[in-house]
Amino acid sequence: FFIFFFSSRRRHTRCSGVSWARRCVQETERRVHGEKSLFLRNSPLKQMLKNLNAFKLSKLLVGLPQKQARANFGSVSTESYHESQTSSLDQDLILVDENDRVISRKNRKDAHLNSYIDKDGKPHRAFSVFLFNQHNQLLLQQRASYKITFPLYWTNTCCSHPLYIEDESNEQDNIGVRLAASRRVEYELNLKIQPDEFRLISKALYKSKSCSVWGECEVDYILFVKKNYDSTLVNFNPYEVGAVRWVSASDIKPFLLNKAVTKDEQTTPWLKGIMKYKLFDWWNQLNRTNDVTKVQLDDLTKVVPLSE
Repeated sequence: FFIFFFSSRRRHTRCSGVSWARRCVQETERRVHGEKSLFLRNSPLKQMLKNLNAFKLSKLLVGLPQKQARANFGSVSTESYHESQTSSLDQDLILVDENDRVISRKNRKDAHLNSYIDKDGKPHRAFSVFLFNQHNQLLLQQRASYKITFPLYWTNTCCSHPLYIEDESNEQDNIGVRLAASRRVEYELNLKIQPDEFRLISKALYKSKSCSVWGECEVDYILFVKKNYDSTLVNFNPYEVGAVRWVSASDIKPFLLNKAVTKDEQTTPWLKGIMKYKLFDWWNQLNRTNDVTKVQLDDLTKVVPLSE
């Protein structure tokens, strides 16, 4: 079992089959519940599973009510993925053109299929939250092994989508996107941030493949927020987040490089693109002023294409 656990840390990017990391959690949970192993009884794994079970029993799931998960969408099977991911695949996202003008809607599953994206598929609206603490450190998260796209990749604080519903489609003062960001930050990280605390800094367009089946094509709203948070206390949702880390502007590149070299844990393409674009300019302004409202905004009528 000891060998099984540590071998499971290898990065998993296949599009089918149950990941080694997922199997490890399942096997670990089974053995702990059977109370057969002294090693587990006195190890950090037991605490990890306590947190997992506490989350299952908690009221933290603040996402919108989901329809029952479907095992197969068209020709693409989702049977190997966890219900925490498949239960939302039939939610409708907001399709936009490259200038962020609303076109229509498309369910989450279809919007992330390379077969759709490669055939002149339209981008969908998304957001990337950058949460800074009182020391101007940025909270990074590692995406959970359960994620369908970019599992175990390191990225910014929270990344998701506004839904094609009345509240989250509201474009006045970008309230729809900010409502969605508030909802997802609480769901993924158990952090309560009011919609009006998010500041839209820029809009960016990017496209990237996670694997042969799944990919991303998004107009991404880049949201900054600063809060006084204890840098050690983030009670994250283990079905969405694998790990978290607070980093300074000088630490982020060495941290991500170390993860890539020593553990083969990569960085999401959108975070790479935002870092290459203006993240450090904005971060330097925040360090000088300690105020996200004083960070200079891009022209929000335009969408900036990102490159890795």
